[in-house]
Parts: sequence; C-alpha cells; structure tokens
Amino acid sequence: MNKNKMHIGIDFGGTKIEGVVLKCDFENAENIDDFVVYKERIDTQARYGYDHLVKRLSDFIRHILQKMKLEPDNCTVGIGLPGSIIRRTGCVKNSNTTCLNNKPFWTDVQKQLLLPIVFENDANCFSLAEAVWGAGKSYSIIFGVILGTGVGGGIVLNKRILPGLQNIAGEWGHAILIPDSRPCYCGKKGCVETYLSGSAFQKYELAENGINLTSHQFSKNWDSNKYNGNPAAQQAVDHYCKYFGMAVSNVINILDPDAIILGGGMSNASFIYKKGWEYVKEYVFNDELLTPIKKATLGDSAGVFGAALLGAASS
Repeated sequence: MNKNKMHIGIDFGGTKIEGVVLKCDFENAENIDDFVVYKERIDTQARYGYDHLVKRLSDFIRHILQKMKLEPDNCTVGIGLPGSIIRRTGCVKNSNTTCLNNKPFWTDVQKQLLLPIVFENDANCFSLAEAVWGAGKSYSIIFGVILGTGVGGGIVLNKRILPGLQNIAGEWGHAILIPDSRPCYCGKKGCVETYLSGSAFQKYELAENGINLTSHQFSKNWDSNKYNGNPAAQQAVDHYCKYFGMAVSNVINILDPDAIILGGGMSNASFIYKKGWEYVKEYVFNDELLTPIKKATLGDSAGVFGAALLGAASS
C-alpha cells in the first residue's frame, strides 16, 4: 500500500451510494473512524436506468475528488457493488440492481473518470472490513453475511478476499434452499435470499401471519417483549430461524469457518442469535456447534471501508 495516498471507498447500493475518504496508512488503524476525513451519502436513483447510474456514480466520485482537492495520482478508488464482474467480458453479473447485468459498468465508469478503479462485490467488501477492523479481526477464516434487501456473502482468508475461480465465492444467497418454491429475481426458485432477506421476512412471514410491520419495526417490538404469547409472531420468528439454521449449517458443513459475521438490517434481529443459533446447531453435520455467529461491529459503513481497502491494496 502506498502510504502517501488518500483512499476513496464507494459503497454502491440499490438505494444509496456512500463515499468515504480515508487517510493514508489506515490499514493498521485500531479505530478506523479516526482515519475518516470525509463521508457522504446520496440516493442511487436506480429507477432511471443504466446510463444514469454510470453518470450518477462518476459525478459522485468527481465531486469527492473536487471537494477534497484530490488528484488521480495521489488517491485510490475502490468500489463495492451488488454483483460481480465477469472476468471474460468485464460485464456485471448477478446484480439485484438488474439494469447493471451484462453491462460493462466498470469500463464505462473508468472512461468517465480517466483513473484506475478497483471493483468488488459489496458483500466481499463488507466481509473484508469486518475481518480487518470489525467482529472478525481475531479470526483467520470468516464468512461474512449480508442479510438486507438481498442476501450476500463473502469469504475472507487471513485478511484477504477469496473470490473463487468464477468470482462467485460466498454467493450463498442464490443457493437453492427449498426447490421450486419462492420466485427470485435471478430467475430461479427457492433461493436462500427468498427466505432470509428482510423483504422476504416481511412478505412471507410477517404479512402472511397478519403482522403489518416492516422487518425493522417487528424486530424492535420483539426486543421490547410486545409479542410475548403472540402465536403469529412466534410462528414468524420460528419459520425464519429454521430457514436460517438450514442455510447457515450448509455453509458451515462446506467451509467450517472460524466465525460467521452478520450484517444488514436483519442482523439486528436478536432472535437470530438465540433461536437461529439453535437451529444451526440442530442442522450442522456435527455433534456440537463451535462456530461463533456474531453481529458486525462496523455498522452500515463496513462496505465502504472495505471498498477503500481494495483501492489501497492495489496501489
């Protein structure tokens, strides 16, 4: 890492784009917040389509460069985005911001800015940040999980992302959990994402049990014991935790990581760490469950910190 450069990280999400600028030599920081010199969020505006997103992201990075008076030769740029890059073509694949799929997003943004940019899957960026500074920093092998609007995952080995041969390592959100069941945007049915995302919990568990709350509202009410003795709420939680246990036990059976770190909106649901853990223990192919399942500690900025680290590592 070049210790004379500033490092820009971008978390390009379906609803918001977050940018951060970190001081040089931040990799060894004990508290990453002490190295943040600038942070800003804007709406993604994905509804306006691909060309708008290229311009939106490029303009945002240009704005940060101008705001911080940074020149291309004294900074790096790392971007985390939903989906990954096809090595053969350079196009995006597997993005739930579907207008990006099969488009040369990386190339088009670089043409707009005329500076080198490192792109990586957003769940990988989240996992990397948590492995370096967050809940996974004392472990060698972590599986980072995003349980948000979608479901993603990333594998980090000794503080380095493990991308896999086809850039799909960790994509457990689109493993089939229940065949021929709930439809997924990817075209398959029964993906983990259709059972464990926040939107799936709200649609299939809460609404179908007559609970007209968002997953976030329900989680807060659950923690304040407002649903004690409520059979509909108990059933919603039990269903979700059972699916969680099935999906996570499959990961443990294959990877057997040192720890699993949970991020995204559903990671704030306390029942995951109790009832969910019990279901993982029931389904895992072992007579005990030693794997810690921990909540991320960097909040919703983990992805943008991981993106900054990508750019720094490439310089």
